Formats: sequence, structure tokens, C-alpha cells
Amino acid sequence: MYSADEIIESIKVNISDSFCHFTKAKGTSGNGEAKLFVKGIKRVHEINTFFSNFRKDNEYVYSRENLIEYLNDASYEYLNQSITINDVHGYENDIIKKYKHFLTHVRSSKDKIIITERNFEVKTQKQGHYIRPLDLPARCDCGSKQITSHPWNLMRDMALPKISQVKIEKVRHFGSSHYTFYFLIFLDHDIQKVSYHNSQVLIDKILNEINQKYVGIKKLRMIEARVGQGYFREEILKRTKICLITGIKNLKLLEAAHIKPWSRSEDIEKIDGYNGILLTSNCHKLFDIGFITFNDNGSLLKSSILKESEYIKLFKEDNNVDRNVIINEKSKKYLEWHRKWVFEKFNNYEF
Repeated sequence: MYSADEIIESIKVNISDSFCHFTKAKGTSGNGEAKLFVKGIKRVHEINTFFSNFRKDNEYVYSRENLIEYLNDASYEYLNQSITINDVHGYENDIIKKYKHFLTHVRSSKDKIIITERNFEVKTQKQGHYIRPLDLPARCDCGSKQITSHPWNLMRDMALPKISQVKIEKVRHFGSSHYTFYFLIFLDHDIQKVSYHNSQVLIDKILNEINQKYVGIKKLRMIEARVGQGYFREEILKRTKICLITGIKNLKLLEAAHIKPWSRSEDIEKIDGYNGILLTSNCHKLFDIGFITFNDNGSLLKSSILKESEYIKLFKEDNNVDRNVIINEKSKKYLEWHRKWVFEKFNNYEF
């Protein structure tokens, strides 16, 4: 797309509920505004300077790669719709209905998606400064079409309020005389429950927090536990030495799997042996992405996302495996969490 050396400067903008249209949350007022509030810039000349006085040869674009990554990260919230604003839960629309339309549209787009053929205008109000394209229609056709006609409204339809940010990067490509402004959308991974638990951004954030918070053996134990090694694996091996699905006993073929994912666990839960089981690599992957789980009685549950013939190719279940290792109050608590927040929750995610 471009190198770090080509970035002149950047600003971050939170996506408020008032900006969103199709993804508008319940518990809020208004019908959605097409203006994006540029928080943090107090004087109008500062915003003009950032946008190079809105030169006629400026280019304003989305990155196809970024939009695909955003939709992938946001798929969990699209499906679960867990947002709560002013004690009111959910969205005004069933947002999952348009998810695949958004993804198909973005995938079929060019690498650079032009936002406006003209330019942007600045509107200054008491709260601060707002921007919007000059060629934006007076009325949005978001409600009558799966994909809105104007690219600016695509962001208003796709972006999830309160948990999303837009980073506007001012770029001058090498050999170019004009500026390109990339509007990049990101999920706020500080709100951990809205994103995929194995998102690298989320994992890096938690690892950084652990490095700042702990030293010595405690830090080592939590870091090793993320990849199923060290103290966490040893604690599981004290309780079981067999794959709970296939019955395989060769420890070289078995991985230590968290029931409640490492990134969602409290620090003590990250290394709790009762929050772990042994699985072969295929079973571990299926468990991690929510295609399989266990009932409180230890029986295996399979998602309908795969056919039975596909499961048979991936593993052969041993019905004689003793699963008493997970039939206890501590492990049941973790399994309940897995069934609620992982099982069948990532059917739209591209792993």
C-alpha cells in the first residue's frame, strides 16, 4: 500500500453513534449524521493544514485490504451484537444481514477505493469541526440498497459505533506531487469482548500489558501459557494425559488448549489447569474457532458449519474416552463460557 516513510502525519477519529446509519445502536437519538467529527483539533486552520487546504489534487481513499481486515475483526460483534449504550442492548437493525454483502462488495473493489471525486468540506459547530465530501447526496440510499451508492456512506453503514476508530493517514507517495488521504478503519481492541480472541492486535496488546505488569516466573508462566507450554501444560498433565476426543495418548501429538481463551482469561485463569484440556492439533483448531465444544456431561457438540463427513475426515471420536477431567465445577464454568462466547460464534470469520 505505502511505506512508513511516505506517511507525512496522521490523526485518529472515534466513530460515534451519530455518524453511523445501518449500524446505529439502540439507546441513542437522531437519525445518523453524514458529518465525521474530528475530535482533538481545536482550530479550523489546523484541520485545513492537515488536509493541505483541501487542494484540488488531493485524493481521498479507503484501502481494500484494511476494510477486509476490519470486517474480519468485526465479524464477532456483527454476529453477537453485544453493544450496550445507555443501558440499552443491541442495534436498531439486525446487522449480520448485511455483513456478507459488505464483505463481497469490498473484496470485488479495487485496492484503492475512491471516497469522493471532488473534495471535502469543513463544518464548524460548537462541539468542534466536522468533515464530509462535497459530492455527498442530500439523502442516503442506505435503507433501499444492500450497498449504498456513495463510498462515504459505505463507512457509515459498515462501521460499528463506539468500538471503531478511523485513522486518517496523510501520504505522499514517492515520486508524487499530491497527497493521498487514507481513511483506515480499526476495531478498538481495548474493548476485548468485541473481537476475535486470537486477533494478533489483541494478543500483542495483552503481552505488552503482561510485560509491564510482571517480572520473573509469573510473567514467564503467563507468556508460555499462550502457546500451551510451561506451567500451564504441566498443570493439565497432572490431571490428564489423553486427547479428550480421539483418545490419543502420545504426548508429542497433544497440545494444551485453553477452554476459555487465553486473551479472554483473567491472569489467574491463563495458567489454571482446570481451564485446559489436551487435544490433537486438528481438534484444538476446531475447538479454538468454535466448531466443537463440550456439554457439562462431557459429551461432544459439533457445529452445523461442517458436514459430518468433514468431521470424520478431520478426526475420529473415541466414545470410550474418560472425560471426567472436565466434569467438575471449575471446568464447567470455563466450558459454559466457551459455549456462550466461542461455540458457533466465528462462522463469518476468515481464519
